Amino acid sequence: MKSNPMIIRKANQGISAQRDKYLNTISTMMMEYILVFSICKDMIVRRQEIMSYLQQHLDHLELTTIELQDRKFTMSIKSRERLEYQIQKLIRSKGLQIGFISGERIG
Repeated sequence: MKSNPMIIRKANQGISAQRDKYLNTISTMMMEYILVFSICKDMIVRRQEIMSYLQQHLDHLELTTIELQDRKFTMSIKSRERLEYQIQKLIRSKGLQIGFISGERIG
């Protein structure tokens, strides 16, 4: 029985597209960001509540540090995406002050 080259070519294209999609997903999963924000003092006391609230709305967030630098409190969050605008919006909806300082890609 003779196979149709057109069917084989389409099958190979489908396999290639699935492989590319898989590799893109893997590389995206490995990429992470550290997002640094200036925060108000109230956020230090309520950090557990705030992080729980953020994690309900945004996936894959992890609080890494809260520090005092030059008389200003900063909070660093690890994320798989650049979510600074969404984070700011959610925290401001709670009536708290936050300002984006920097974002760095890691991994």
